[in-house]
Amino acid sequence: MTFLQCLAALGTETTTHSSAAQCVAYIACAEIPALQWPDLMERLVENVITPNKTEACKRSTLEGIGYICQDIDPCILASQSNAILTAIVCGMKKEEPSDSVRLAATNALLNSLEFTKHNFDVDNERNYIMQVVCESTQSPNPQIRVAALQCLITLGAMKDSVPEVALQGIEFWSTVCDEEIDLAIDVAECFEKGQPPAVSSMFYAKGALQFIVPILMEILAQQDESMDDDEWNPIESAMPVIIELLRDESPAVRDTVAWTIGRVCETLPEVALHEAYLVPLLTGLVEGLSSEPRVAANICWAFSSLAESAYDAASENSGHNGEPRTYILSQYFNVITERLLATSSRPDGGQHNLRNAAYSALMALMRSAAQDCYCEVQRVMLALMSMFRTTTTPAAEGSGDQSVINGETDKTKFSDGVQEDALLAVSALVEAVGESFVKYVNDFMPILVICLRNHRETQVCMNAVGLLGDMCRVLNKNLLPHCDGLITILMEILQDINAHKSLRPAILSTFGDLSLALGSEFWKYLPIVLETLSQATQAEVNLEDPDMVEYLNSLRTSCLEAYTGIIQGLKGDGPQSTAALEFVAGHVSHILSFIQHIGADSITTEDLISASCGLIGDLVSAYGSSILSLVEVDGIASVLQRGRRAKASRTKNLAVWATKEIRKLKNTTNSTTSVSNSSLSHTATTIQASPSG
Repeated sequence: MTFLQCLAALGTETTTHSSAAQCVAYIACAEIPALQWPDLMERLVENVITPNKTEACKRSTLEGIGYICQDIDPCILASQSNAILTAIVCGMKKEEPSDSVRLAATNALLNSLEFTKHNFDVDNERNYIMQVVCESTQSPNPQIRVAALQCLITLGAMKDSVPEVALQGIEFWSTVCDEEIDLAIDVAECFEKGQPPAVSSMFYAKGALQFIVPILMEILAQQDESMDDDEWNPIESAMPVIIELLRDESPAVRDTVAWTIGRVCETLPEVALHEAYLVPLLTGLVEGLSSEPRVAANICWAFSSLAESAYDAASENSGHNGEPRTYILSQYFNVITERLLATSSRPDGGQHNLRNAAYSALMALMRSAAQDCYCEVQRVMLALMSMFRTTTTPAAEGSGDQSVINGETDKTKFSDGVQEDALLAVSALVEAVGESFVKYVNDFMPILVICLRNHRETQVCMNAVGLLGDMCRVLNKNLLPHCDGLITILMEILQDINAHKSLRPAILSTFGDLSLALGSEFWKYLPIVLETLSQATQAEVNLEDPDMVEYLNSLRTSCLEAYTGIIQGLKGDGPQSTAALEFVAGHVSHILSFIQHIGADSITTEDLISASCGLIGDLVSAYGSSILSLVEVDGIASVLQRGRRAKASRTKNLAVWATKEIRKLKNTTNSTTSVSNSSLSHTATTIQASPSG
């Protein structure tokens, strides 16, 4: 009898929250698991879906359903989920006139999500439930909106102490944001075409922003608890054993140990840098550089990780703008670099990529060196220069740099494999020391010239071209005195039918690097460079050959990069820049036709679309309204549309930027035209109103 009395009391109270609903829930949680009140849920559902029930009855009933769903084992109610969802969704629908009923239903749904999973596996049911929830997020009542957004999960999930659950919540909202970005792109495209969008964004992420951001900030602030000082640390206990195993008789053991130490240096640098282990570790690593190539290569990797970690640790404690005056490796820097230099010259350096690993370690050490190691950095740099001279010295005794510059390369003795690795090392060195490399340019340039002219060794020449691009990025106009010779050599390689085709894309890209480096000074090379690029854009290959298709796409990408570098390098305020851009203007029509051809080609890759979108934006930015008619064509619009729909964020961003530049230019032009027409109209009216002569 008490059960029925509690049910009858639903909706009879005047308080905001129903005590009867709580009583029903308490009894239900005790009785339903014991199979004692089997028709309870049916009665509650009937209270909600029966039209003549009062608002108070529906509200308190839904509260009771919510309490039951919150407290009872989800497995027990799984068989009744259909009936429960029917009642809840009935109360949530936008047609329900009572906000209190909608709020109670929404809260009930939030509590019932755990046992309704199988309903979400059915497309129609899931779509209908999500439709009702999303409609609730648009309710004028803020309480209903909050409850609905919580039903969209993740606010609770993101707070979960289990990382996997929290990650699901974050990924949910990330997916929502991606979808709404795509919808925004569709809206922009439809606006350009004067058409209404098929689907409009409801801005769910924007509505949830005030709830999501605080949670994300809390998650970002979370950190793992530090290990207690007296707590046993397995890795620290293992370090002495691992270091000792570097001297094991078995090469397989030493190889594994060297790799393990590299991982420790990379992932647990505080252990490797611990004062109790550092000296024996460095001693073991230095000695290990004399081991078999595969062991020594792993040790070089360990040195790379150790150097970067030591620099990072010192930078965190440095009060000198983040650049430490000294660090934990300073006193060992000389010994380490000497042994790495010796390793790079080992006769078996070509095995297991040892020589390149040694160069990479040297570059990491120099890039991460503290201020008190700069003298040693200079010494290593000079040693590398000396090594280059050894591997590219003319056989004729007494020949000097000038003979190299004059082209006596037919007498050059090349050490197979050494030069290409050494060029990679110098490339990393240029990156490490930046503009300071300028003091070595005059000494190094003859060596670079030799390597560029050695295009019969394709990889040597390829590495030299790549190094020239790196030098452009750090030396800028300091390269100007050498550019006449460099441009001449690059053109010779392009025209040599015996040069490997893979060199051509790399060289074309380098023209863009040179323009960015030289700025308006590049104008003198424009005629020959633009003519070369024009010829390259017209290249055709056998589309049934996958290798040739890949080559063609690489060639086209390099042309786009070169044009982009030229436009960006020439933009400036000086009269020389203006004149240079005016010269390039004669080629803009061809460039845009090339981009349209790329967009229409079935073999076009996303990299090509990305480069095309960036170049379109640069051209519009540089030439303004003078090229508006050239970019407002279907072919260009198609390329930009593909870019906006691309998966890569960089491609999307470039396409959206280029689209905005065109739209901004169009709006400016239309505004100017409107003002001009308005002025003409006003003038005509004035003339008509004036007395005739």
